[in-house]
Amino acid sequence: MKANPTYSICMCNYNMADTIEQSLTSLLSQVDHRFEVVLVDDGSTDGSVSIVKAMQQQYANLRLVSLTRDRQRKLGMTRNISIEQSRGDYVLLHLDCDDIFGPHLVHFVEVFHRIQACLGRDILLSGQHINMAKRQFLLQQGGYLNIYRGEDRDLWRRMAAIDAYVPLD
Repeated sequence: MKANPTYSICMCNYNMADTIEQSLTSLLSQVDHRFEVVLVDDGSTDGSVSIVKAMQQQYANLRLVSLTRDRQRKLGMTRNISIEQSRGDYVLLHLDCDDIFGPHLVHFVEVFHRIQACLGRDILLSGQHINMAKRQFLLQQGGYLNIYRGEDRDLWRRMAAIDAYVPLD
């Protein structure tokens, strides 16, 4: 795997063994060496970690970060860990382990760069089940709140307050 990929796809897993392989394959089959997938496992007990470890034999750009389960850590904090653990200059977020992704990821990245260049400032581009921003920008803005539901909406609200939220339908 390339030591410093340009893009990090940040994913979180907790007991998604039924869907994780198909979800990861839908992402990994459409990206190249510029991308890594950082999958943060939040203490799964259903065999999903074994599935990811087996997939790492085929996909060198799949990286697993295993956490011990902590009930105080909600999805927002787990998402922050995925950003912190990423190596890319840009992060793609909200790609969940129970979603299947069509062949549009690279196009979304291209659109992000075009919009950001036109606006001339850091942004969070928010599409359908996918968000993208510069890694450092997200970290500077404080990332997600440590909540289970609504962590994404809170981030969008805070980004909108600084004129950095760009929704794309």
